[in-house]
Amino acid sequence: MENNFTQINKKEFKKELEDENSVLLDVRTPEELITYWVIRDDQILIDINNPNFISKVAKLDKSKKYLIYCWHWNRSQVARNYMRDQWFNYAKDLKWGIDIWK
Repeated sequence: MENNFTQINKKEFKKELEDENSVLLDVRTPEELITYWVIRDDQILIDINNPNFISKVAKLDKSKKYLIYCWHWNRSQVARNYMRDQWFNYAKDLKWGIDIWK
């Protein structure tokens, strides 16, 4: 089960995105969206710094497969660990964040 909650590199992240059941979760701030693009149009944006982060994550389907990213990967790691602690089935985050995506 622990393998369902880990950081993965860019190549693994792209492979995971091919799964049609995966949900892409962007935990960046709205201001960061201006500077850096989004990976996929259907991704979910939940700013981890927003006070509503916990309530918004609570509304997500825990049975889905979540792929998480942020700018540099620190916040995505926090989000992944939080989701693990909330009994989500699967959450992996992109090591080095959107910076590595280029």
